[in-house]
Amino acid sequence: MPLQFLSETGLIGAALGLGGLGLLGAAAVGRVRGSTGIERSARLALLAAATGWAVHSLVDWDWEIPAVTIPALIAIAVAAAPAPTREIAPLAARRRAKGRRPVSWGSTSIAVASAVAAVLFVASAAFPSLSETKRVDSLSAAGAGSLRDGASDADLAQKLDPLSVEPLFAAAGIAQSQGHDRQAGELLVKATDLQPDNFETWQRLAQFELTVDDYDAAARAIRRQAEADPLAFQARPNLADLLYPLRVPPEESPTAFGTPPP
Repeated sequence: MPLQFLSETGLIGAALGLGGLGLLGAAAVGRVRGSTGIERSARLALLAAATGWAVHSLVDWDWEIPAVTIPALIAIAVAAAPAPTREIAPLAARRRAKGRRPVSWGSTSIAVASAVAAVLFVASAAFPSLSETKRVDSLSAAGAGSLRDGASDADLAQKLDPLSVEPLFAAAGIAQSQGHDRQAGELLVKATDLQPDNFETWQRLAQFELTVDDYDAAARAIRRQAEADPLAFQARPNLADLLYPLRVPPEESPTAFGTPPP
């Protein structure tokens, strides 16, 4: 994670990001040392969980995984938070003395909204994982010769994670294997519409257009790929190089001969 921060945000960004995490850790350590009893045990457990995440982040890309990072950040924040100033027992006693008060609609609404938010949070983490599983299943089925099952799995993967382009790539490859070039092209165009700033979508589309001999469309896709990520395009000039050998295959050139020459 430190190298990732340095490469993506520079010295200032890395100092701010890592410094903020370090200050949270220092605050949590201070709260643990200043607490006693069950509070100390709870803060220590939360600090230990966040520390485990921090150590593992030195060797892996945990920062990119919300299901791992968000709980760790919540743990360190709670461990560093000040203790509540009001005592719970006297407040409960006062409420019993006044009698049970009816639950307000505001409290009920907040509880329902919190429950719905929790369900959506879990779904946001579960659906992309299920989508990736179905995408891999689609490729496995297609590789085993079951193109129809593979297409069905790829379609389900796209529905589970409509913001991802990977299921579209899988579905396009399967459609092309079935001889449905038009459908494959539509799926790849949909991927470019979904993520126009992702150079890989244009790269896939350009490769497809070359296979169906639509060189004008391939050239347009290559230009869009260069616009989306010029540095990556300079590192991958293979698409432009493919235009000439596909248009004039070397074996059909009047100067072509075998190797070694006769």
